Amino acid sequence: INNKITRNMVGGIVSGYNCCPNIINNIISDNNTAGNGGGIFIDGASRYPVIRGNVITHNSSDSVGGGIFCYSSNARIFKNIINNNTAVFAGGGVYCDEFDIALINNVILNNSVVVYGGGYYGTNSNSVLTNNIFGLNSALYGDDIYIDSGSPQITYNNIQSTIWPGIGNISVDPLFRDPEDGDFHLMSILCGDPYDSPCIDVSDPTILDSLLDCSWGLGTVRSDMGAYGGGLDTMTSIFDPPENSQPRKISLS
Repeated sequence: INNKITRNMVGGIVSGYNCCPNIINNIISDNNTAGNGGGIFIDGASRYPVIRGNVITHNSSDSVGGGIFCYSSNARIFKNIINNNTAVFAGGGVYCDEFDIALINNVILNNSVVVYGGGYYGTNSNSVLTNNIFGLNSALYGDDIYIDSGSPQITYNNIQSTIWPGIGNISVDPLFRDPEDGDFHLMSILCGDPYDSPCIDVSDPTILDSLLDCSWGLGTVRSDMGAYGGGLDTMTSIFDPPENSQPRKISLS
């Protein structure tokens, strides 16, 4: 929790068989590996490992899973910014093989891979992908998402490269506040921005944003897409909320 993990030559975090790590609120950057999982490698977790509130950026793998590699693990991946990671074969941002991950309220942007799944690659998995923003990822096959096998539930995501089938999926510019400078909050006129992001108030209607202010969620009817929306624990960001900020609405999900 709350670490900066950077410039390792065998990947950032490696978790082996029967471990169940909680990887929370870290900056994981500029790590690389000749194997799998440039930023995070999880193999055979015995229960439900949690990857939440991290900035996972500029990691690389010479094989699969530039940002995150999960094999035979029911990982819960919430509220992360996963951007500018690279891999060679599959899963520039996230690679999932066997078991079922939950990928919820993440920003998965500008990741790349040579062959399959620039943003996300899934095989042998019935994972849940919801409330995420995918954009500007690149691959020979499947810029944002590539499903090799399994029956994942892909709903209420912004997938910029294509109109993905499924309830609530959209394909629009998310209008981040300042992505070039690493600020992936959604634009809002009420917060002094020139536009309202189309990703506000359009996610899963059963989820409300757990904290409402200009540094977090903005949706008053349902949750926002991306790393700052959703009803799960709020992300500890490298962008601090303003002093004395108060929520406008509190909900128990």
